[in-house]
Amino acid sequence: FGGRWLVIASSGECLMDYVQGACDVERELPRASLCSLATAMQQFIDTACRQGEEAMTHAVTFNSLQLAICSGSSLTVLVVVAPKAGSTSTASTASLRYKAMEIHVALSRGELGEEFKKVVGASAESRAEKVSDYTLSSCLAEDDSAMHLPKELASAAQQSFVEAFSSSYQALLADALKDLEPAARDRVRCLSLFDSRFEFLALLPDERVQDEDQEDPGVMPSQSSTQLTTPSTRLQLLRCAAETAAEKGQTSMWAWQVSRYFEVAVICTVAFPVFVASVVEVKITALPMVLPLQGSMVRRVLPEEVELCPHTAAVAGMLDSVAKQLCSRL
Repeated sequence: FGGRWLVIASSGECLMDYVQGACDVERELPRASLCSLATAMQQFIDTACRQGEEAMTHAVTFNSLQLAICSGSSLTVLVVVAPKAGSTSTASTASLRYKAMEIHVALSRGELGEEFKKVVGASAESRAEKVSDYTLSSCLAEDDSAMHLPKELASAAQQSFVEAFSSSYQALLADALKDLEPAARDRVRCLSLFDSRFEFLALLPDERVQDEDQEDPGVMPSQSSTQLTTPSTRLQLLRCAAETAAEKGQTSMWAWQVSRYFEVAVICTVAFPVFVASVVEVKITALPMVLPLQGSMVRRVLPEEVELCPHTAAVAGMLDSVAKQLCSRL
């Protein structure tokens, strides 16, 4: 999550300018210009996307600069990332958007949130006074669009940044998978976090090399089966299931058939709009004729059929745990 992170009041004034990692290019960008850009992005969100008072995220790319924003009614968190020459950013656009949301939530809750409300109010009053005293000379005067936070508030806010950057979404999934019982873990083909736009915050693909020609003596090949799923095909099928499973607070299962077995997508929407999902391999003998394709690639697994899908219950429990951790952050 290296980059330049700014916290900006609704007045357009910069409250914090936090640099994570080596960011020579980002440091050179004028703060006032970044604040103006954040205000423009916020206005776009308010006009095109805003529904209610909840914070919303957006991302844009300017030349080589990647920008992500989380905008609320009083605070905006903006991150600017300039990938190193010859490389790309290690963080996805979605992960930057939701990390900005994490920080926005941390700065808006509890005592810290109350203190920031006071600062935002003071900033709005100060900006109103400047507007009322507007002159040509004041317009030409240098303005870095920044204010100084009280020392204790600045320290507490910086700690929120440190805590947010201490764990990545990829690490969250890796830790959850590591804690899963071995029998279930061996059947997991991918584990992912993505949002309602189907942009990935994190993805752990199956890294095993699978041999299509190797026959499983305990499984009968199916005449109507598809070929072994590639990672891209699997994600397409997962997206198809997720588009139908967008019911907040629910965990559902969806299946499709591959050459000698079924894959079952377990999708948890407890942290909606973030989906926590996993694809689990289920041998075809475990699902006798209960999941016919009937012309459709993806079919919902009914509640009474779940017991026929080994290890999916354990995976569902893991996804629910990850989702609850996300809820506490977002």
